[in-house]
Amino acid sequence: MQNEVTQYLPSCYRQGDEQEEIAIALTQGIAEKYVELSDRLLTYRQDYLDPETCRVEWLDEIARWSGWGDLWDSTWTVEVKRSLLKETEFIWSNRGNREVLTKLFSIFSLTVTLVPQTGFILNVTTFPGGLGIDPFSYVVQLPSTYVEGSPELRTVKRLLKDFLPCWIEFSYSYV
Repeated sequence: MQNEVTQYLPSCYRQGDEQEEIAIALTQGIAEKYVELSDRLLTYRQDYLDPETCRVEWLDEIARWSGWGDLWDSTWTVEVKRSLLKETEFIWSNRGNREVLTKLFSIFSLTVTLVPQTGFILNVTTFPGGLGIDPFSYVVQLPSTYVEGSPELRTVKRLLKDFLPCWIEFSYSYV
């Protein structure tokens, strides 16, 4: 291994074999530590900050930094954690929209459809539509395998509670 520290020493330490040998002997330990640290710094972003490539043990910490707080569950799979962290900006900027729930259902591999129950929705409902009817009611269509107490249904309920506005009403329908 080449001693990278000696190249930063004044030229008088690098002239002649004897001087160079002494300089290398005195700086070898520092040079080894320098190489080790510089290698770690080169991969710091991918090892600690990038949710796609970071070490698994850092995912929960990145979630905390990203504002997930109590919404985060450290028992989720690594794949789900990475996907959520990659989509954090979209999720937070669109929280309360149906698009976020669609994205979350996809990330958690849940087969769920959120269907507007009634009411007029601009550019969606054709006239004559039911004006004056509550536009904030939805039917959550679930597969029959999502029985009460199943992890899938618990996750669906949690996502609806955490990512839909409080004024939205919904009911469950099994298909």
